[in-house]
Amino acid sequence: MFGYLDNSQAPLSEWLTALAGRRRFLVFAAAGVVGALGHPPVGWPILTFFSLLFLFVAAPWRLGPRGAAWAGWAYGVGYFAVVLHWIVEPFLVDIARHGWMAPFAISLMAGGLALFYGAAFAVAGWRRSGLVLALTLSAAELGRAHLFGGFPWGMHVAAFVDVLFYQAAAWLGPFGLTLAFLLFFAFVARLQPYLGGALAAALGALTLVSVPPAEEAVEEGPLIRVVQPNARQDLKWLPDQAPIFLNRKLQATAAAPAADLVIWPETALTTWMQEAEPIFAEAARIGQGAELLIGANSFVGGQAFNALAHVSDGALTATYEKAHLVPFGEYMPLRGLFERVGIFGLSELARFGFHPGPGPAVLDVPRIGLVQPLICYESIFSYEVRRVTERPRLIAVVTNDAWFGELGGPAQHLAQSQARAIEMGVPVARSANTGISAIIDARGRIVTSLPLGVAGHVDAPLPAALPPTLYARFGEWVFALLALLALLVHLAGRRFDFD
Repeated sequence: MFGYLDNSQAPLSEWLTALAGRRRFLVFAAAGVVGALGHPPVGWPILTFFSLLFLFVAAPWRLGPRGAAWAGWAYGVGYFAVVLHWIVEPFLVDIARHGWMAPFAISLMAGGLALFYGAAFAVAGWRRSGLVLALTLSAAELGRAHLFGGFPWGMHVAAFVDVLFYQAAAWLGPFGLTLAFLLFFAFVARLQPYLGGALAAALGALTLVSVPPAEEAVEEGPLIRVVQPNARQDLKWLPDQAPIFLNRKLQATAAAPAADLVIWPETALTTWMQEAEPIFAEAARIGQGAELLIGANSFVGGQAFNALAHVSDGALTATYEKAHLVPFGEYMPLRGLFERVGIFGLSELARFGFHPGPGPAVLDVPRIGLVQPLICYESIFSYEVRRVTERPRLIAVVTNDAWFGELGGPAQHLAQSQARAIEMGVPVARSANTGISAIIDARGRIVTSLPLGVAGHVDAPLPAALPPTLYARFGEWVFALLALLALLVHLAGRRFDFD
């Protein structure tokens, strides 16, 4: 009962083993595509569940290291090509200059990230073990979050951020939750078909259970306002359009009732922060004393930063400089080499390039407490969020999702902010240039939001924070402990025919 299913009990695995290489490649690529449909714009997480279940029932580790590697890479190519469909959008903002790069961008991203999956499957094929696949595939997610600058966008578990299942990330974190999820599939694959199917159906049903709606915030709490000017990327820098978008932000700031904290999005100003004193003073005046967090480019000591300004009583009191920059967008890797062939990044400052800030920090905002700022891309890195030495009362995410188009990109990015709230037990206020601006409670539930393509603002009393979560306290040590236990089970299983 507890040995891996033999060929008579595993017709799917037997069929895949017999398939010619190209056909097997297409089957695993199709499985990856199905897994990707759990993310927006389709957003059916049960498809991600069945995609992962297929991997463990199909037992690709039986193909040996080489065959398993190709199966894993095929799965990754199908998965990432669909999840990252939005990655072509930045190249279409100025299609005459950058449009030719779009097919290369999606091909290289999907194929490159799929290498992590290929390596994970290869090790499982070497060990001939589904348990090892659960270990290596979760380790692959951790690896792609850290290596080569890191890009943890599109983790399988992120598809479940709106259902009860993801609440466990407060204990396990995103990587520990991934490992626990995959270990379940490895366990199901060991059982007799009927018992394994019953357990799979039970967990599959759990992944469909939505989180209850957010509770009403305490009315006496400080009022938070997030502003969304709905500025198209191809228009926001034009001299005749910039005043229109600035006026939208000022009108939102002046709206009644007066807010305690008003948050403007990433690069909300088309002037350098150091030249924006009149705008700061006017926003403070019409905001009736509100504290302001305003995204703006900063130029200090001959270096440019993508930054956030804290404005109090009309004066610039503190700044935060974005530390985790977007390669090819905010800076150019191998800049000299690319410049020789006339290739520059997508940012307005691409030829100059942004300089990274010192790292995660908190701002002490009167009436609110400690606020941790995150600028756009930084919100996808769970391990960066928990690096601050002082626990924040609020996470403020400012972003410019105009780069992500109108399909799944903005919604996927919003889900990252929800995930950070759950993992840390801290509410999030998210202001997008355009995208989905929202105020999110400490369980990742959206209290109020402004949809894509709409100019305006939303208000809510500051949601309550939760006590520090297990993940906030210990981070990836939880993942490491789970991985060690699974590895010991694997090693012991070889001796007692358990694995």
